[in-house]
Amino acid sequence: MFLFFHSQQNIDNYRNYKGKLFEQLMSQYLNAAGYDVTLNQKKHSLEYDIEGIHRTNGFKVLGEAKAQKRKQEENSFTHFCAKYIPEKLRDKSLSGLFLSISPISKEAEDYKNSLKGLNLDIHVYTGKELFDRVRQELKLPEPYTLAKQVREKGLYPSNCYILTTDNGIFIVQFAAPIQSATASLFALFRENGTLLSDKKYSHLLTENIPELSEFEPIIDEPNQLTIISSNSHKYEKTTIPKGLLVSKSWTDYRSPAAPAFFIGRQELIKKINEHLVSSNKSNIIQIKSRSGVGKSSFLAYINNKFEKQGYVTELHDARNIKSVVHLFSVIQRFTHSSLPPSDMREAEQQLQLFVDQLEINQLAIFMVDQFESTFSNNDLFNAYEELAQIFNSINSRLFLFLARKSDLLTTYDDKDINLSLLNQICDSYLLEDLPPDEAAELINKISENSIKPISNELKSYVYEVAQGFPWLIKRTMDHIIHWLEKNKIIQGDLFDSGLGLNDLFNEELESLDDLERSYLTRMAEHLPATIQVLERLFNEDPLLPKILTKLNQSRLLRLEGNTYDIYNDVFKDFLVYHKLPELRRAFIYRLYPKEVIKTFSNLLDIFGYNNKFCESDLKKLFKNKDTKSHKTKELRNLGLLKKDNDFWIIPKSVQEVSEQNNLGEYVRQHLMNNTLIQDILEITKKEGHFPLSKLSAYLKDRFIFTKAKEDTWNQYANILRKWMTELYILGIEKENFILPSVARRDITNNLSNLEFLKAPKSSNNQINIFLPSQRWCVVELVATELLKNQHNTRKKSEYKDLREIYMIINDEPVFSSIEELRETIKTLFQTEPYIQVWSSIRDNGSSVLTLQNILKNDWKETTIKKRLSILLDWARNLGVISAKEHKK
Repeated sequence: MFLFFHSQQNIDNYRNYKGKLFEQLMSQYLNAAGYDVTLNQKKHSLEYDIEGIHRTNGFKVLGEAKAQKRKQEENSFTHFCAKYIPEKLRDKSLSGLFLSISPISKEAEDYKNSLKGLNLDIHVYTGKELFDRVRQELKLPEPYTLAKQVREKGLYPSNCYILTTDNGIFIVQFAAPIQSATASLFALFRENGTLLSDKKYSHLLTENIPELSEFEPIIDEPNQLTIISSNSHKYEKTTIPKGLLVSKSWTDYRSPAAPAFFIGRQELIKKINEHLVSSNKSNIIQIKSRSGVGKSSFLAYINNKFEKQGYVTELHDARNIKSVVHLFSVIQRFTHSSLPPSDMREAEQQLQLFVDQLEINQLAIFMVDQFESTFSNNDLFNAYEELAQIFNSINSRLFLFLARKSDLLTTYDDKDINLSLLNQICDSYLLEDLPPDEAAELINKISENSIKPISNELKSYVYEVAQGFPWLIKRTMDHIIHWLEKNKIIQGDLFDSGLGLNDLFNEELESLDDLERSYLTRMAEHLPATIQVLERLFNEDPLLPKILTKLNQSRLLRLEGNTYDIYNDVFKDFLVYHKLPELRRAFIYRLYPKEVIKTFSNLLDIFGYNNKFCESDLKKLFKNKDTKSHKTKELRNLGLLKKDNDFWIIPKSVQEVSEQNNLGEYVRQHLMNNTLIQDILEITKKEGHFPLSKLSAYLKDRFIFTKAKEDTWNQYANILRKWMTELYILGIEKENFILPSVARRDITNNLSNLEFLKAPKSSNNQINIFLPSQRWCVVELVATELLKNQHNTRKKSEYKDLREIYMIINDEPVFSSIEELRETIKTLFQTEPYIQVWSSIRDNGSSVLTLQNILKNDWKETTIKKRLSILLDWARNLGVISAKEHKK
């Protein structure tokens, strides 16, 4: 109801000038009421804002003038009373005045009521009541006369404010176009009711009074109505959309998901529903999440559910609320009142009347999305905070939902914005990433509704990249779908494209030239903003309208009402802060450490550091396409290979750590970036161990799109075990993962440059190849009895071979059939270094000599021949080599 402006104010002193202007206004008000007034007088070392003596009867007043928009708390009022009451006891003719532009709190109201009957003669005038008293005493124009002038200009009048300046007192009449329910204009009237026609001064006010910054001034010129705007229109219809602008497809990542495209969250929805019917819960609810997780989608969905249940709802995006006047318009829409409230006291009255008129069992739910946008607008935040207090005091069947980011990048003045009160009176719910089953459902839904269904291999890739992050799932799926539509090739080839988050974001900007990108980056940190704010930012640059149109058509900016904003907070964070969303990447290793490091050594020998090589080079080297894909993927995950446009390169960082003899530590750190390993490590820390017997099932549950047989899952588990133990991430004790017992410094020294993976160590205890000790027929018999739970009849030594290759854990088989056991071991035998043994046999070479070279230790030749004979027996029975080859 009150606005203030001083021509000398700036960002540092505006509060001081605001207080002085309000004191001057109150002085004029009391002067008009018959008092001679002095300001800021001291009595008994205490300062009083206002002291007055009535010119006729000599009555005196002592007063406090408060220009803060935040509701006046108990402390402010009781502090005034503590100063006033001793003076009242000395002078019975004294009256007390507490004057504030905002209402006093419930607690202060209770304290005031407790003073009744004590003849203290304390009067409290605030908000609308104070506005009316000032207007009447100063003989300012009646609101209906100003409203009439506005209607005559084809506009609809809204709220009325008193503006106090160092150039006098004005009346600000807000107005809306006839076809709009939301005020977007203001008229500036002098004290005599004349409409001001000073364009320069009107601009000055919009630039310096936050409440007017989003409104366009109406200027009275002869024979025409002028509204200051650079737009070609006389004025534009301004609305605050009810609800949110939602997506129109499964892959639309730029908008919140429409209810028809919403997945999961049923557990949280159940909690919310239980909350609404609970008698001992707060009626203020905060929904918090990091950017891109889907809080806007969640609000749109539950809003739709609530409407179907017959509840009265109001859902809006706080970025569209530019002033307290706009908030009052939304409250009017929610309560179905004939006019917007003039202040928070009227808002409370409208809400109470509205609740009293609800049907039995009907709830009214007021939902605010993007609430963190109010943190940069002190007055607006305070208004929402006061609204929350009103909701909290009414409580009956009236609920307020506030959805905001939990990973705030917004900076705000802690002196002005304090969330402690809201946190105290509300209950909070955290919206987290989608769990695996819901992430899988979203990926499947997008695939089902695309022109070309996505393979399970690609779905698994999307899940590994995005995990349960909804925005990234949609963005990555959208990229893949469009990529496959343009490139009619095998889906698996996408793995070699080197897709990363930077690629996804830069893809958004492909249609822009350098100038347009520069404009977008510059304006991003100021958004959301109206065209007027942007024009001031760019000094009315004539190119701006054209660029805004291009950005809007490209869907990089969204336009709601007259407000522009980046389509998504994740993209805004990338533009403004160069911040990529935090990813929790998990992936399976399909190759053993030795094979990967040996491949790296071969690449290094052939191409060296920092030398580019292409796909055809890798195809020649690896020959098999699947082998190439697996090996390049493993090397990239370990940071040993990097994509450089259309080429590959061994990064310079690898050369640097190798020269420092720290390649092992480098690879170990990249392993630790795999959240699969992080999670297993955390479980081990928490529980003290992680059973090896559960590893295969754990992998299967984590990688929901990876389709594989049980023996393959067991192989993945064995490979993962190797990586974690050989690089000292975890140790093994009694068939459990445990934390490593090796000191941190010793780990680095032991790993060195991973020489132990490039060639076997010369130690009997470090055999880099499994050599069975019993014939296959014996092992198969032992395995059969194990499956029949008859293992108590055997000596423990007879389980040695199966235990050594982790086919038995805790005396229990990890295979479900003999066929599965055979397939697992056969797969093992088709890797290095076994392939060297089979090749020497087929080439009529000496398999004994080959095995000696592999072992490189002091085993006796007789022992090697014996173990080789048993190994060949296994290979023949498993079909790895033929009977003829066995006889060689």
